[in-house]
Amino acid sequence: MKNDVSKKKTSKEKRVLIAALCIAASVIAGSTFAWFTSQDEVTNRLSASAAYNVTIAEDFTPPEEWVPGQTIKKEVSAINTGNVDAFVRMWLTGDMKLVNEGEGIVYTSFDAAALTAVTAQPYAGLKLTKEDASHNYYRVLNDDERKALQTGELAYAKSTYTYTKNQSDDGLNYGDGTAYTNGQGAVKYVDSESFTPTGVGLYIFRRNYDLVAGTGNADPATAEFSGYYFDGTDYYALKTANDSTVPGGVAAKGKNVYIGELSGKEGDAFDAALATVKVYTAKENTLANSNLTWTYNTPDSAAASPFGTPNPYFTVKPTGGSDTFKINIELDNIGDGTAADKWQPIGTAGATTFYYTDDVEAGETTSKLVKNVQLDKGATQEDFLAFDFDLNVNLESIQVTKGSDGKETVDSVTGSNWAATAGATGATGAATAAADLASVSWTAK
Repeated sequence: MKNDVSKKKTSKEKRVLIAALCIAASVIAGSTFAWFTSQDEVTNRLSASAAYNVTIAEDFTPPEEWVPGQTIKKEVSAINTGNVDAFVRMWLTGDMKLVNEGEGIVYTSFDAAALTAVTAQPYAGLKLTKEDASHNYYRVLNDDERKALQTGELAYAKSTYTYTKNQSDDGLNYGDGTAYTNGQGAVKYVDSESFTPTGVGLYIFRRNYDLVAGTGNADPATAEFSGYYFDGTDYYALKTANDSTVPGGVAAKGKNVYIGELSGKEGDAFDAALATVKVYTAKENTLANSNLTWTYNTPDSAAASPFGTPNPYFTVKPTGGSDTFKINIELDNIGDGTAADKWQPIGTAGATTFYYTDDVEAGETTSKLVKNVQLDKGATQEDFLAFDFDLNVNLESIQVTKGSDGKETVDSVTGSNWAATAGATGATGAATAAADLASVSWTAK
């Protein structure tokens, strides 16, 4: 009996155990295990304030009137106002507005009615107050200039006029006993103060004769001629011969100006030459840097330089223009690439670029590159009536890099990292010291 009970109990326990195992299996099948985990995070902040700024510093006061031979101080350097060391290069370019005497307009083709008034006048001293469609400028005479031109004898009048006669209102005797006429009647001395044209046209006056040797008579071959074109309102200057006594080659009170086409002519030759007389014009030309010729000079002595120093200098002139009209630009602190704090020239002529042979540290100013500018003493009034010259100083900089050892390197300027730009010559750099960079040796690319 006892054994039966024991068997039943064991059988029942087995069923409970099996059921428990089944339940456990089902729980395991529908669940996941939980693992012990651990997480951590460390933040390391790397900060930078890149106030990168390299600019041009200059000391320059433009002259009001620049005369040949005058030297003007223009000191130019570079300054690093940021907090990042930099390599620097600079080069020079320029632009010019040049006013020269024009070819003139034959008076028979001159149309004063087609001219417009010049409202913005950059060359007030030249009195270029009228302009035509081809941008020729014309000079209108004031009363004093007109009266100075009509001092002497009336040689030709295209139209009518009035004046007060004086005691010498006769024909002149040229040595052959006859009075000179040119189809307009006997030559007349005129009263300059009262002579007034009343009709449109050309008016020519004669003066300053030499006497024929052995006689008291005037020699027509030595006469000088002056005049103007009258349009009914204004008096226009005529194109005169180049005369060094006449500033700008145009009429000025008290000066002996003359019309080259008529000089030394009389009779029929005078009449024929009248048809070639021209109304004065001036022409403004805008010259970009590509129209200017830059020459880099390295004088071997102070005497060989217009500045009286052995410093290198540029000469700048209009391409194809006069050799006497040029601007000189004195440079300073030019080296050969072996010394720090110098500017090394790379390139030739107008393509010369100057590399500073040291890194420019934060707050540092380079040595001067430009020192003085000068209008060459050989410039003459035949070279120009007026001009404006803008000297452009161009600057580029690139940061100095540092290697993993904290030493400065020239990686930023090697290879093609600092390629050439307009007006500049590309170059590569090589360190001259294994420690922190003392200077850079530049080589043209």
